[in-house]
Amino acid sequence: MAEQVQLQIRQQETNVEARERQVDQAKAQLETANLNLSYTEVRAPFDGFVTKRNVQPGTLVQAGTALFSLVSPNVWVVANFKESQLERMKPGDKVSVSVDAWPDMAA
Repeated sequence: MAEQVQLQIRQQETNVEARERQVDQAKAQLETANLNLSYTEVRAPFDGFVTKRNVQPGTLVQAGTALFSLVSPNVWVVANFKESQLERMKPGDKVSVSVDAWPDMAA
């Protein structure tokens, strides 16, 4: 009878050890899942405006895939004016800018 109890104790100890290994494996899987989740955040290298979206939500992508096209919010226009035109201009004046490529659009 004592031998049978000893055998049952050893079996239960073995079961406990197996369960502890399962817990360790589950913890490792959780760490891997959390690490993978941290890679799902998309960050732009600079502040700007999205001008083109190359993917849709839920699309599986790989590292290095171009997801968006961005442009900087800081836009500069270089323009040449005659001295006679400068008399009527001052900093802060509103302007209209047009581009030959898009003649119907002005900003």
